[in-house]
Amino acid sequence: MDETETNFGFLVHDVARQLTAVLDKRLSHYGLTRSHWRAVIYIWRTPGISQTELSEILDLSRMGVTGLIDRMENKGLVLRRDDVKDRRVKRIYLTESTTTLVPLITKLGGECIDDFLAGIDDTDREALVNLLLKAKSNGTRLLSTPDLDEQAVKKQKVK
Repeated sequence: MDETETNFGFLVHDVARQLTAVLDKRLSHYGLTRSHWRAVIYIWRTPGISQTELSEILDLSRMGVTGLIDRMENKGLVLRRDDVKDRRVKRIYLTESTTTLVPLITKLGGECIDDFLAGIDDTDREALVNLLLKAKSNGTRLLSTPDLDEQAVKKQKVK
């Protein structure tokens, strides 16, 4: 077996990519693209999210998220409103009709996860989630380290 097949980073990325691809196919029947359904879920979780915040979460440029929101607004999926404190900031909200899609997206997402975790018992599933939460917490801590790039250089020099 190739080292990349068991490497944590490659493995997490590959599973996430496959899971997303399967969910894409299942949601395509409802006219939702990957960009759309991901944005819908994040906007649903944080109604009134700014375009800038959404661009960071979706890992898109500001220009990219502006185009995405334009397309979603033209399809009637979202509403864009000026921020009450800063007119330069645009706040994004789901339309009522889009809000009704959220249960479908989360249901199909849950089914995809169940399909991916088939054959893994509840105890192992819970352990997997807990381990991933710890890894995510470590990642959050690392990303908040101001001199992360300098630390990496120092580690390379020590070797």
